[in-house]
Formats: sequence, C-alpha cells, structure tokens
Amino acid sequence: NGLLPQKLSVRVEDAVAPGSMIMVQYPGLPAPSIQVPTSPQPEMAPVQVTLDEDRRAVRTSWWLYALGWAVVCFAPLFGLTLWLAAALTYFCKPRAVRTRRQGQRCPACASAITMLVLVALACVVAAVGAIDPHATHRHHHSHRHWYH
Repeated sequence: NGLLPQKLSVRVEDAVAPGSMIMVQYPGLPAPSIQVPTSPQPEMAPVQVTLDEDRRAVRTSWWLYALGWAVVCFAPLFGLTLWLAAALTYFCKPRAVRTRRQGQRCPACASAITMLVLVALACVVAAVGAIDPHATHRHHHSHRHWYH
C-alpha cells in the first residue's frame, strides 16, 4: 500500500508493571519529520530505579525479620512488631507496586507466617493455662510436707 511503518512512543503510568502488554489506539499519524534516536531512551530509567528499590526493600525486610528473631525471646511484642512492619511494608502497597517488588514478597511472607504461627502458639498456651492453671507449672520433684 506504499505506507512506511511508523514508530510510536507511548508513556505509561507507574502503575503498569515492566513487561506488561498494553493496547494503544491512535488515529492515522503523518510520517514523522524527525529521526527517532536508537540509543536507550530515558523510559528505561524507572525500571532500574524499581529494581534498586526492590533490592533495598528486600534487604530491609530480611533485616527486620532477622532482628525480630533476635529480640522475640527478650521482648516478644517488639519482635512481633518488627515482623508486622516487614509484612505490612509489602502487603499494604497497591497491587501494581507489589508486582514490581517480587523480591520483597518472600521476606514479607516469612515475617507474616512467623508472626501468625507464634501468636497462634501463644494463644494455645494461654488457653491451656486458662483451662488447667497447673498445666504450665508442673513439678517433677517430690514434695515433703512436715506432716509426713
């Protein structure tokens, strides 16, 4: 038909994950009057920034997880708070951001699961203690009373 292929550049919002497919509709465009450079475009910078942010978030989340284990025996609420922070910094982000932060998912899930399991265990121990107050305080030595 005699028409040359035309290059089209489209800017998308940050909410679109890298590698996503988008549909674009446009009216017939006149042939471009300037040559499009073939060097990397500035649009690639946000992808690298996102990777760097993900790496930083992963490192921070794993540190929070490890620190939570280090302090949970001495300060249980502080340890649980650290795990909660590691989980919430990932799960409270919009879905579009979470899809770009796949590396942060693992420490966030580990923190959430650890926190939930330990809270569940604490509830079981508290329930057993409420039902049988002597269940958590058993003596394995014999008692000698003065009247024996």
